[in-house]
Amino acid sequence: MALIGTCMGTKRKDHGMSHSDVDTSDFFGAAIPGVKFGNPGDSVTGVVTAKEPRQQTDPKTSALLYWPDRRPKMMVIVTLLVQDATEDDPGVRNLYVRGYMQQAIRDALREEKMADLAIGSTLQVTFTGTDPPKGSIEGAKRYVAKVTA
Repeated sequence: MALIGTCMGTKRKDHGMSHSDVDTSDFFGAAIPGVKFGNPGDSVTGVVTAKEPRQQTDPKTSALLYWPDRRPKMMVIVTLLVQDATEDDPGVRNLYVRGYMQQAIRDALREEKMADLAIGSTLQVTFTGTDPPKGSIEGAKRYVAKVTA
């Protein structure tokens, strides 16, 4: 492995890959739209193409969220191929999985005797309704899910 330069006094190693070989299309590409569930019965079905754990953020302030014991509140962003790409729409959507949606997908995985949501599997998530609000806090959305390997 040849040394190719320094960065802040640390030598970098050449791992046999030129800088032009690194795929940065995700970094420079357009943002992937998120799935929106407005009404009970709204559903999304797609092939899982990626999944990324990420810490949840406050929707108003973008501050990172933590549980009372200071563990980070996590979610998984699942990227779904929901349709064939067109000139105006690449056909992919991000599904932000947390809360009752996580529970619905976990139940669907158990039903199919799968340990994890696999890349290439098909995921369907349907919004079934909202719990009653508690004081000034909106009611939680409820979901059902189906996974096919």
